[in-house]
Amino acid sequence: MFKNVKYYAGLLDSDGSITLHVHKTSRNTFFCYPKITFSQITHRNFIFKSFCDYYSVEICETSRFDKRTGKTYESSSVSLTGTKARSFLNEVKQHLVIKKDLAEFLLSISGEEVSQEVLNEYRSNIKILRDSKTLSDKNFPSRKWMAGYIDGDGHIGSSFRKRDGNLSFSITITSNINDPQGIYLINRVFGGYIVTSENTLRLIVPLTNITKAEEFITYFNSHLILKKPQFDFVLSVLRKGEHRIRKGATYESNLAIHKKLQELKKPQRLSDKPAEAEAIV
Repeated sequence: MFKNVKYYAGLLDSDGSITLHVHKTSRNTFFCYPKITFSQITHRNFIFKSFCDYYSVEICETSRFDKRTGKTYESSSVSLTGTKARSFLNEVKQHLVIKKDLAEFLLSISGEEVSQEVLNEYRSNIKILRDSKTLSDKNFPSRKWMAGYIDGDGHIGSSFRKRDGNLSFSITITSNINDPQGIYLINRVFGGYIVTSENTLRLIVPLTNITKAEEFITYFNSHLILKKPQFDFVLSVLRKGEHRIRKGATYESNLAIHKKLQELKKPQRLSDKPAEAEAIV
């Protein structure tokens, strides 16, 4: 059995995709199989190591030159098809929050030889499942699922106020508007507020109440892989109150904390995509 399956369920719900892979035969019929793909910025592709080792697959790296910015962006992906994809989905499906119904449907048709008419019907069903906003039947997210989900679509940030040096922290989780289940589940359990803009949902959890902030972060933090140093750093600052003016924090010390968090987000190579800029207001 593949280890850390709950973490990869969260990562699949955020940064992964489940698609229909079709093989056409000489009889003008089609065999249907699921395909699983994970994608990440190249400097983060170490996250796939255990996955690649277990399923004996390799990471595919690509680069894209952006004429507008004059920079090269590198990305990495890893995919499973056929028997390996079925094996992975059978292990992970019960832990999925957003893509569970899609996974179960693709598993149900996997290996079938079908006509063009039936294939078209399956594709229509897949579109309906992708567009479905049916909420998850789960009452509480698992710790490892949340870690995978936040490593994929989560962000811990700081806002430094230039006027007086005030420093605050928040966690933001972003999702496509057609995939609200993960955000609604976390919001129902841990609070925060949801912002909708065009095709995007954002759950924002301000880390103002230290007790609630510690309860939230420690629920999943030990299972993070990509963003653990960032969350560990902010948690340490919050616990010690290092950012609080009334506890002796200064303009300079809070600016240093703010910049330190930015440094923890930076890629290790110049060709990698730069980290998102933090807010200085």
